[in-house]
Amino acid sequence: MKIALITGTFFPFPGGVQVEVHNFSNKFSNKGNEVHVFVNKDVCLKNNKYKIYKLKYINLSILYFIKFYLRLNLKFFFNFFNFNLIDLDYEIYHFHFLNFKSLILIEFLKFHKKKVIVTFHGADIQIEKAINYGFRLNKKYDLYLKKIIKKVDCFQCISKNIYIDLKKLGINEKKIFQISNSIKFNKFRLFPRRKNLSKTIKFITVGRYAKYKKGFDLVPLLGKKLINKKINFRWKIIGENSNKLNDEKFIRENKNLFITIPNIKNNSETYHPGKRLISQYYSANLYINLARVESFGLTFIEALASGLPILSFNTKGINEILVNNKNGFFLKNLDNFVDKVLVLQKDPKKYLKLVKSSYNSVKKYDLDKNVLKIENMYKKFVNLKN
Repeated sequence: MKIALITGTFFPFPGGVQVEVHNFSNKFSNKGNEVHVFVNKDVCLKNNKYKIYKLKYINLSILYFIKFYLRLNLKFFFNFFNFNLIDLDYEIYHFHFLNFKSLILIEFLKFHKKKVIVTFHGADIQIEKAINYGFRLNKKYDLYLKKIIKKVDCFQCISKNIYIDLKKLGINEKKIFQISNSIKFNKFRLFPRRKNLSKTIKFITVGRYAKYKKGFDLVPLLGKKLINKKINFRWKIIGENSNKLNDEKFIRENKNLFITIPNIKNNSETYHPGKRLISQYYSANLYINLARVESFGLTFIEALASGLPILSFNTKGINEILVNNKNGFFLKNLDNFVDKVLVLQKDPKKYLKLVKSSYNSVKKYDLDKNVLKIENMYKKFVNLKN
């Protein structure tokens, strides 16, 4: 198959969208398919088996101005001007993570009677007004999205939460293929088995710095409670701009307890995450998730594949992956986090049972299995009638 993957965000910016598109594209290319990934900015990678193309930015920008600011009908311009936004000879046009220009490109492709698949990844469909999260808080984006998605032929749905959002937007369930994000599971088998909790408990959190979405505003509060209970700990927080946590007075005063590490890049290994990041997961005892909302949470399944139990609030994204008392715990407040750490310290057998269950709980998210599901979706998709 000849496939165009159009992504609203890509490397060098780190994130779940980038990892998912990269891993899938490499795997699908290795199976003999012609995979082209279209991006908004110039990208230079060394570990891609697929080809990367930059979208025609000037043409898209002209249409963006016409649609976003002048609010004119784009069909008129498609009829009389040759914008040539993307080649029209692909069997599959698969969009990952939409923005306003993505919607313009979908309208262009549907004008030319091409079939389109969309995978939403979070901010492009989810709304959390309390933390000012989601593109749809912009009324122009929201109205245009509601118009354009009616023309989309089918959707890869990565989570039950996004499935609910799609249904609320009136999408026919026959158009929705529920296929989650995934990991290259056998990369995690190369590391030694996890041992029991040490006297100094090692926590880890992985994710770009988004203060309220990721719950980084709660890190100092939880840290204070851990110290008050005299729990010996070290907490690694890994991700783009994680050093912004050092702006917090409490973090600076306890810099021996909190280790902020920038995004750990993988420039040579074919699949993400790289061994350097996996080794960080394996060096920890517990994964701490304070995020208020996620679409799915790729770092959660990476942690679990490392045999790393998760302590978390019961929030969107993690609520589809974590099974309470099996591969971690849902906790109601920060005091519960502290109490659970103390319980696990006193019960080594319970901890090791969680470790084993964590590893086994995410085998279903293996990349090889998901590629087969997406391949079947594509085959059904190309046979759909317009």
